[in-house]
Amino acid sequence: MAVFETSIPVVIRNTFFIPFFWIFFVIGVHSPIRLQLIRSLNSGAISSIPTFELAIIYNEIEVIRKNAFRNLSRLELLYLDHNNIASVESYAFENLPSVKGIYLRNNNIDVIKKDTFVNLPNLENIYINNNKLKKFDQNWFLPTPKLRRLVLHDNQITSLQRAAFQDFRFLITIDFTNNKLRYIHPEVFYGLQLEDLSLGGNELTSFDEVKLSYSSAFYRLEIERNKFTYLSPRFFNEVFNVIDNNSIIFPDAVPAVRDTEGIVYTRKSIAMCVCR
Repeated sequence: MAVFETSIPVVIRNTFFIPFFWIFFVIGVHSPIRLQLIRSLNSGAISSIPTFELAIIYNEIEVIRKNAFRNLSRLELLYLDHNNIASVESYAFENLPSVKGIYLRNNNIDVIKKDTFVNLPNLENIYINNNKLKKFDQNWFLPTPKLRRLVLHDNQITSLQRAAFQDFRFLITIDFTNNKLRYIHPEVFYGLQLEDLSLGGNELTSFDEVKLSYSSAFYRLEIERNKFTYLSPRFFNEVFNVIDNNSIIFPDAVPAVRDTEGIVYTRKSIAMCVCR
């Protein structure tokens, strides 16, 4: 176990059986150091640490400043979960060339600035679920060309406009479960080769006009717990055409569903909830 010089105390420990793989804990449930008074990650707070995985969790962090992370060329996973983060400054994550996942779950983030996620050429996974976002802006993530999984469930987002995902051609997972979505542009998902789309627990009243480009790997569409009163046969026919090769048999005549809160479709099961 080694202690590295930085602006806050840190501990790095080697993981058994994986040579040269370093896991860095600032605070965790089983971490030997508890830094519950950390309020801010200032510029250069974490720098020049030879680690692949960095976790700064269960603290009281409220703000992440510009260039808080420096010279972390090997970092692939960054966890900032379970803090009180409300503000993330522009360029907070700049120059993390190897990072593949940034996790900001269970914080108080209500806005993301345009230049927050810049110079992240290998970023694939962004998890900002369980926060306080009220809108979604595609400009937040434009400098992330390889983005594959975007998870924003349990926020307060009310709409998805037409251009929301037009620059993310590698997206396979979108999760906006348990937001306050009332409007989705009919073409917002069109052209994406999605595998998993989760929109349950919102306030949608219609889904019939939404166009989806199902990939051969598509396996999950969740729209349960919305406010639908009618889903047309056309919608069901379109969805079930995708599952011809997945050993699921469905009647030729698909009735419209009235007074339903939604449908959950997966590759191996179909479930309809006709209940309030």
